[in-house]
Amino acid sequence: MVATVSVRTLKNQISEVLRQVEAGASFDVLSNGRPVAELRPHSGSLHRRRFVPMSEFASFAPADPRLRDDLAELLDNEI
Repeated sequence: MVATVSVRTLKNQISEVLRQVEAGASFDVLSNGRPVAELRPHSGSLHRRRFVPMSEFASFAPADPRLRDDLAELLDNEI
């Protein structure tokens, strides 16, 4: 669900709202309770997240099934 922000709040708190947009949030801008605009991150943004949740990271690419065996072998050789 997209959050909403009134024109007055946007005017008074533009820096904070833009920080949230930069972090990935989207807003419908309301004037007199009626949606008049959408505020969302730019599609060409160079913004990079500093943190990716493990569940999302794990879904990027399937793990090599032999990796666990290789790591176990390396660890045994180190101990």
